[in-house]
Amino acid sequence: MGTGDAESLESLLAVSKMESATAGEAAGYALGLLLAGSGMSRDMSGHDAGIGEPTARETLLDLAQRTSHEKVTRGLAVGLALSCYGREDESDDFVEQMSSHTDPVIRYGGMLAIAISYSGTGDRDRVKQLLHVAVSDVSD
Repeated sequence: MGTGDAESLESLLAVSKMESATAGEAAGYALGLLLAGSGMSRDMSGHDAGIGEPTARETLLDLAQRTSHEKVTRGLAVGLALSCYGREDESDDFVEQMSSHTDPVIRYGGMLAIAISYSGTGDRDRVKQLLHVAVSDVSD
């Protein structure tokens, strides 16, 4: 958990790309646990992403958008949220990207990312933001 092991990342990414909804969902959760609190500035091989190279976050978000299985999207969205653990302000731009997405499952992941990023901080602005979305989002 939280190690960002490159070999494990590659194996789990391959599973999440398979056409198995249940295995893909589980791989999404596992990817999130593997990248927990990492901030995800690395690419999928575990190295710092260079300019113009996609980060692990961008790779996983792209996969979540392209998959035809809602279960895989949910697993990846929760996994992306786990990657934000304890990152507070550092995750704000990425959380905003997820929170404003057209897919309600990815927006759900954005809300989880807010909660996980700021867990234990007592940040009132984030609580207000979560409460606002809870009553105003168009998707149940």
